[in-house]
Amino acid sequence: MHAIVLAVALTAPQRARIDEIVRYVMGDRHVLGLSLAVARDGEIVYAHGYGFADRRRTIRVEPRTVFAVGSIEKQFLAASVLRLCERGRLSLDDTLGRFVPWYAVARDVTVRELLENASGIPDYATLPDFDRLAREPVSPEALVRRVASLPLEFAPGTNTSYSNTNYVLLGVIVEDVTRMPLAAWLHRDLFGPLQLRATAGWNPFLYEPRRAEGSVSAGSASLAFGGAGLESSALDVARWLDDLFAMRVVSTQDLMRMFDGMGFFSGRIGSRRGAWHSGYVPGYSAYVAVVPGQRLAVVLLSNADAVDLGPLAQSVIDDATMPQ
Repeated sequence: MHAIVLAVALTAPQRARIDEIVRYVMGDRHVLGLSLAVARDGEIVYAHGYGFADRRRTIRVEPRTVFAVGSIEKQFLAASVLRLCERGRLSLDDTLGRFVPWYAVARDVTVRELLENASGIPDYATLPDFDRLAREPVSPEALVRRVASLPLEFAPGTNTSYSNTNYVLLGVIVEDVTRMPLAAWLHRDLFGPLQLRATAGWNPFLYEPRRAEGSVSAGSASLAFGGAGLESSALDVARWLDDLFAMRVVSTQDLMRMFDGMGFFSGRIGSRRGAWHSGYVPGYSAYVAVVPGQRLAVVLLSNADAVDLGPLAQSVIDDATMPQ
């Protein structure tokens, strides 16, 4: 069971400041609904829902409301890859040629370089025809083949550039190693053991009573394979981050790898050293920010389309840590 509970809550002034800035951002960015969770030292110190889960404005958002989380999935996939490495079933130095032999241009790219976005492999989501094809079902292999004829953008390991194709390939590798569909493996390896009951594969065309309705029509869920294909609640994602902090997922060394660029971006969050990632699929925007030195995490999930929630996450961190 998770030890994380709603206790040692933020003070009334802290909660009021957070509520004020959230509502301001929602009004300014036309955000229909948003769910927030703040976790610190193994406890959820604040969780709240704002606005509406449906366009008719009849269902209010709660902390347990489910949203598509987009590229927040990348940290789950990175953790599962690292767990396979810890068990000796995979190595960070394994090359792509072992798993995808037909992708000749990238055969020497390593698992480590895929995780760190240091492969040089182009991002299929930036191709000129991406929007035209965004509603069509497509296999992971077909996604990769869209860039396989292109040259690498740089020699592997010499630079970094965000590419969704990296995580499609990591998903393909996990399926090859485990002999299981990626969604089934993630449930077996992570969601089930960690009791993340609201976290599952996202399919906008299957009814989920707890899911917030997207603010625009959904695209093809198959485009999200490996990198943006999950749904979850703010409470579940906060519990997940606490599991990471508590070393219930990966080793200390691998957690440092994650917070330094595997499934997260790393750098400064205001004056603090931290890690973060945004998540976008049509109709939904998400953001996760962590300050490892304070074991602090902020989760923001919304049914707004293409809204940058990063500045709001930083403001919430500032308010949650401001002395009273």
